[in-house]
Amino acid sequence: MGMRLLALSGGSETCVMQLTFNRAYNAVEFQTNSCTMRSATPATGGTEMLKRFMLLALVVGSGLVMGGSAMAQTHPHAKAGTKAEDQGKAAASAAAALQTKVKQVYTFDCAMCHGASGDGKTDLATSMKLTLSDWTDPKSLAGKTDDQLIALIRKGNDKMPPEDKSRASDDEVKGLVAYIRGFAKATPAAGTPAATPAPASATTTPPPSN
Repeated sequence: MGMRLLALSGGSETCVMQLTFNRAYNAVEFQTNSCTMRSATPATGGTEMLKRFMLLALVVGSGLVMGGSAMAQTHPHAKAGTKAEDQGKAAASAAAALQTKVKQVYTFDCAMCHGASGDGKTDLATSMKLTLSDWTDPKSLAGKTDDQLIALIRKGNDKMPPEDKSRASDDEVKGLVAYIRGFAKATPAAGTPAATPAPASATTTPPPSN
């Protein structure tokens, strides 16, 4: 009952403590009187001591319950913040795991022909007389959408076998497309002049004073 009154009163701990104390005292008084009425002898000092002990236990217990409720109301966003942090960590972990899997798929299923850097210059491509796009050149994939590349990977093309779902999920194929496009970003565009350092500023030495 004390906890319900605390929630309704919006944190009036003093009033609730007083009401809880009164109810606890009345309850102990009722139990003690019941025990005295059932006894053949009048109440003794031991009965009075028992009554005080029970009253103290009830008051302390009520105070602990109300203190816990007050702390929960003081920090309402503690659990919400922890949940958001856990979700953020889980999302970051899932993204890292997906990136690792995408690299594995490319290494096992693509790199043997297209090369580790995506330039298409491999011994296997030469022996099979394949002319492959140089993905390090931004122009090589500029005219293709992600959906077109996904369809090409799934269906295959000429001597390139299709990538079955048992080897790469849809999310992994999407990640593979992003990984392939990343080769152009990692390689500077051809013909880009190197940055020229700025000339050092000339310093003029003042003439010696006479």
